[in-house]
Amino acid sequence: MNGELIDKRVSDTGVFDHGLIDSPSISADIGKPTRAQFVVGPYQVQHLPTGAKFGAYPGERDLCYINWGALGELCAAQDYCDELKKIARELLRERPKF
Repeated sequence: MNGELIDKRVSDTGVFDHGLIDSPSISADIGKPTRAQFVVGPYQVQHLPTGAKFGAYPGERDLCYINWGALGELCAAQDYCDELKKIARELLRERPKF
């Protein structure tokens, strides 16, 4: 899935890419996600180990869209994806409002 719609307006355009991610490798034994694994941009936060991107529209502070990136198959592990969403939502709410 290239962009999961949260509020049915638009999907992720992929404009925010952290330079550390070339081709993330994901294994079944990936540990619990942490806040330190995310990089925060003006409109998106990105989970570095997986490349998953979580974004907000300009002026919004809450999660509006998700691009799971290489995480697609792992999202069967719903607890992992739920934890990523929770952390991304917290980081988006804490960042300065644009």
